[in-house]
Amino acid sequence: MNNLEKHYEPNNFSDKVALGFTKFLRFLADTFFKKRYGHRAVVLETVAAVPGMVAGMLIHLKSLRKYFYCYIRYHLFSISKNRS
Repeated sequence: MNNLEKHYEPNNFSDKVALGFTKFLRFLADTFFKKRYGHRAVVLETVAAVPGMVAGMLIHLKSLRKYFYCYIRYHLFSISKNRS
């Protein structure tokens, strides 16, 4: 991408709403952290990390569910084997 000023043009209503919402949040952040650029950067980095943390947690919980399912099946099998 050679031109860094190039911007994605919104095509439909949802794109326009998302762009407007993003610009509104940017305006709020700029006015709140007007003189404190370091604080603004920390807040933006914190917000940017949230989707990755949520995705990681969902993957972790999914793997735990698979692990416990196999673990419980193994013990149920061994219990049924001991009964006979």
